Amino acid sequence: MAKLQSLSINDSEVTDYVVGGGVSDGWTYRKWNSGIIDLYYNKSFDLVIDTEVGSFWQGTYTFTLPFSLPVILATNATQNDDCCWVGQVAVSSDDQVTVRLFRTSKFVGGATVFINLYIVGKYK
Repeated sequence: MAKLQSLSINDSEVTDYVVGGGVSDGWTYRKWNSGIIDLYYNKSFDLVIDTEVGSFWQGTYTFTLPFSLPVILATNATQNDDCCWVGQVAVSSDDQVTVRLFRTSKFVGGATVFINLYIVGKYK
């Protein structure tokens, strides 16, 4: 099999391109030739929001990535309902990120939250 030496579109060299991808444990991912990987995850889960932080209340949830990544470059999360809002996405380890969600009142009964996560890292 011949190895791709260069790739161009409209006479412009393409410097990066997708070399693989798939779905693993609910995560959709793409691996790029440069060593970058991007991962997407959508999840609905119940979250207890009962830790007081200043004048707000917080709940946390840790997500396990399908791969260990030696470097995580960026994280982002959005939440799709009026229950609470995303305060922080933090790297917990090379295969976990923790999302902190906030609201203005305590919610001990558990709120159903739908979240979208986007993670960018290096796989090589």
